[in-house]
Amino acid sequence: MMIRPFPLSLAVAIFRADRAARYQAAKASEEERRRTAQAAQEQLKQERASAARSAFARLQFRLPDGSTRNEQFASDVLLQDVADFIDREIRPPFKCVRLVILAFLWLS
Repeated sequence: MMIRPFPLSLAVAIFRADRAARYQAAKASEEERRRTAQAAQEQLKQERASAARSAFARLQFRLPDGSTRNEQFASDVLLQDVADFIDREIRPPFKCVRLVILAFLWLS
C-alpha cells in the first residue's frame, strides 16, 4: 500500500483559511472591546449628567393670589430651611404651609 503525499496546495489552503479565521476572531474581539469601552463611556457620561441634575432641587411655590414662584435649593437642604425661606422671602399671610410633592419622570 502506497501512502499518497499530502498535496502542498491543500496545505497552503488550510493554512490560509486558519490564518483568516484567526484574523476574523481577533477583529471581532477588538470590535467588541471597542463597543464595550464606548458603552462604558456613555454610561459614565449619563451618570455624570444625572449627578449634576440631582445637585439641586427646583421648587415651585403657589401663592394665595394664584401666582407662582420658582426657586432652586441645594439637594442637601432640609425642609425646615425651605419653610424658613417661605417665612422669610415669600411671607404668606398665613402660617399653615402644606407640602405637596409632584414627581415627573422624563423618559428619553
